[in-house]
Amino acid sequence: MKRINRFTHVEGVAVYNVTNGVQDESPSAVDVSLNIPEITFEATEVPMMGSVSVVDQTRVQALELEITIEADNPNATKLFGQGVRTWRCAWVESILQPNGLTDVLGFYLDVSGYCTSYPEGSKELGSQATGSAKLSLLSMKKTDSNNVIYYDIDRTKGLLKINGVDYRENINKLL
Repeated sequence: MKRINRFTHVEGVAVYNVTNGVQDESPSAVDVSLNIPEITFEATEVPMMGSVSVVDQTRVQALELEITIEADNPNATKLFGQGVRTWRCAWVESILQPNGLTDVLGFYLDVSGYCTSYPEGSKELGSQATGSAKLSLLSMKKTDSNNVIYYDIDRTKGLLKINGVDYRENINKLL
């Protein structure tokens, strides 16, 4: 398997529900944390004087996003309901510039998928009721506030672009 390393844990995220391509004006959840899936290519065993593992850069393994949220959030039903859901996750990071000054940059993760597990928080007296939910992703696109696209993956459309390289371009031309 070939892995493309990205930062995978982000905190202080605002999550917006997106319905029919329109983002809600206010976030459904704030100050949540995300575990963003690594992009891992499928490998195929090829018999050649033994066996050689060849990376297939036209297919990625299953993508699963994990979100930690307050389990008693009143918008949890809206976020984690049945069927395919679409979200926009937004966060800000401090970036060190070459001149030594720091700047802030906004990042966005647009995802679409369905919920495979729902948040169940601890209901012990005095404990914070947070829980994790998992979303099996159909699409995932990461951009920043300068409109740089880091990756754009859509399993239903056969889209696989990473750092400006379209790994499925030749295949999609033939289909």
